Amino acid sequence: MNRNIISLAALALTVGVSSVSCVSRPADDSQAQADAYAVECERVAAAYRDSIKLARDSATVLRLSENMAEAITNIGYRYPADIYLQVSESHNESISRLTLRMVELRDSILYRLAHPLAAADTVAADSVAAAQTMSNKPVDSLK
Repeated sequence: MNRNIISLAALALTVGVSSVSCVSRPADDSQAQADAYAVECERVAAAYRDSIKLARDSATVLRLSENMAEAITNIGYRYPADIYLQVSESHNESISRLTLRMVELRDSILYRLAHPLAAADTVAADSVAAAQTMSNKPVDSLK
């Protein structure tokens, strides 16, 4: 009798496990969502990287930097909270490179705006004028 009960319990367990595994489940689209999230982040980062190249003043650079951060944040709100954990390594690398390049461009532009290039060097003209006044001779005769 105990054997029958054990056999019956084992049979019920086997049927239960097999029926659960045969039940049709909705497809897990978290990887598809992660890919869509990554592609969207890459597009935004590339667009802002290209836009910041054209910035001509620090206010534009600041606005673009803040808008990029806001755009990436808004993308994150449209997806599940932990979707970034499922993004593939290649997408993560791409997003990181684009963001890093954007930051490098931003810093380069801000440095260039803070330290403008000096006016064209006039040393040659000043040296010629100084040589003429010192010797009271035309520069051609100094040769």
